[in-house]
Amino acid sequence: MITKYFSAYPDKLYEYIQASYICYMLQMNGFEAVLAGGCVRDMLNNVKFNDIDIATNATPNQVCHSLSIFETKKVGRAFGVVLVRAGGYEYEIATFRKDIGKSDGRHPANVEFCSMEEDAKRRDFTINAVFYDPVNKKHYDFVNGIADIKSHTLRFVGNAKERLEEDYLRALRYVRFRCKGYFVCKDELDIVNNSLSIVKEKISEERIILELKKIFAIGSFSSVYEFIFENGFTYFFPIFFPDVEALKGVEQHHFYHPEGDAYVHTILVWNHLNMKNRSFLCQIAGLFHDTGKAYCSKMENGRIISHGHEKESTKIVKEWMREYKFSNDDIEYVVGIVSNHMKFHQAGMSDATLRKLMDKPFFDDLIYHIEADIACGSNNFDVFNEYKERIEKLKEKQLPDKLFTGKDLIQLGMKPSEKFGTIIKEMFDAQLNGEFNSKEEAIQYFKSNVSKMNKKVLHKI
Repeated sequence: MITKYFSAYPDKLYEYIQASYICYMLQMNGFEAVLAGGCVRDMLNNVKFNDIDIATNATPNQVCHSLSIFETKKVGRAFGVVLVRAGGYEYEIATFRKDIGKSDGRHPANVEFCSMEEDAKRRDFTINAVFYDPVNKKHYDFVNGIADIKSHTLRFVGNAKERLEEDYLRALRYVRFRCKGYFVCKDELDIVNNSLSIVKEKISEERIILELKKIFAIGSFSSVYEFIFENGFTYFFPIFFPDVEALKGVEQHHFYHPEGDAYVHTILVWNHLNMKNRSFLCQIAGLFHDTGKAYCSKMENGRIISHGHEKESTKIVKEWMREYKFSNDDIEYVVGIVSNHMKFHQAGMSDATLRKLMDKPFFDDLIYHIEADIACGSNNFDVFNEYKERIEKLKEKQLPDKLFTGKDLIQLGMKPSEKFGTIIKEMFDAQLNGEFNSKEEAIQYFKSNVSKMNKKVLHKI
């Protein structure tokens, strides 16, 4: 197994060799030491692992003593975890443990060090409860995990309800593995569905978002079926994305959206971005870009219209991201995509507006989003392709220096104020649109267009 695996993933070989040496050193000091969790599962699945975790019956103090040639740090004293840096890699080494006492849905009341078998039986899923000894090349499987890995079956260790009550975040982990294509049994699926509402009550927003990021990073088409058809996770969107759920039954103009209602379109857009491995924030924008349609769609002259839905969608996604404690920068990034996505569906955007968008940090993801939006709707790329040609031409031209500045306003008799920024912005837009090409022409243009500009801004001139 090992030779075949590392012929497929040679970049992971030295990380594995270093982990094997750590296990060897612990074993030479009289302890059990094995690889644990996801890395064992991924190697059996012939999937590239992210990192390697090690489990042992050595206590944290004994781990540090046995591995004194390496840099060690106790990072989870309550749970017996030591961080080891060796050979340029980091490994978490955890002492075998079992949970003691009633859980609050996030943490056990207490933990107790235990045997390898007892440690396996407190883990979440059977596929994550298999150990591998890289020194003696031996698997330890106390829960039939290897069979479940080979059959791609997702199953809780022991009683599903008890495992969820220990840590309700496991319900989201279950969603993640199901979206990867693992088979599930209906009884456990029903228990998970019923537990999703408790996740929001018991688990912090930060932990929920970390798990959602992993779900959104899967890149598997199987996820689309879980959220469109009724045999999947029927409570996932109502609980975590209620504004997306509200799009169910919101009809759209068939000419532009032959695929179905706004909910189906949204899930298809999200899945398109997911399959293309777009960023988490880009996928969030994909989920929320049409949420405003649930509140502003109407029938007019026999046609379904949703004018201004992007403005409503912007308010909705901003509120949702604040609830889940995203940073201001992340909120601004997603809002930029959502608020601007309709501009590329209609011809007529000025070069000035296009240039300004091109300078935004979210611009590349905005383009990815538009491609997904069109591909999952009308599939008519004519207008968008024209914009792409213009974008390429504009990339060849550097943004010019401003021909009209605050100094010019002062020389024209204005006193410095917060209004300067708005005026200079309007003048720069005019410059980018080719209205003038020199300082003299800029001043003349300003004088000639004072009456056409925003009177509220210019009332003191």
